[in-house]
Amino acid sequence: TGGYGMFANDDLPEGELLLRIPRDCCVTIDDALNDMECGPAFQHLLEQAGSGADTVVIAGYLAKEYLLLKEYDRRLKAGEKPDGDAVMRRLSKIKFAPYLRTLPWER
Repeated sequence: TGGYGMFANDDLPEGELLLRIPRDCCVTIDDALNDMECGPAFQHLLEQAGSGADTVVIAGYLAKEYLLLKEYDRRLKAGEKPDGDAVMRRLSKIKFAPYLRTLPWER
């Protein structure tokens, strides 16, 4: 596990709000469908696939963003600057990069 979680030392009243996460901090189907590179393909998949397609679309979106993040890291290691060209500027703005870096992609 990633070591993230939450617990309470005391009983909590039913319905008590523990935390609030703004929607723009969450990975949503809208992020995938509004994606510049793959949004139309994700939309087509969503329309053609059955139940569970939204989960597949979000997984595809996160995998694509992870691959872009790996490319960004590779270019940085090779000495490129984050604002060096249009591609690097795009790669430097991967919305969920901090989250993606916490996931156990490799075994």
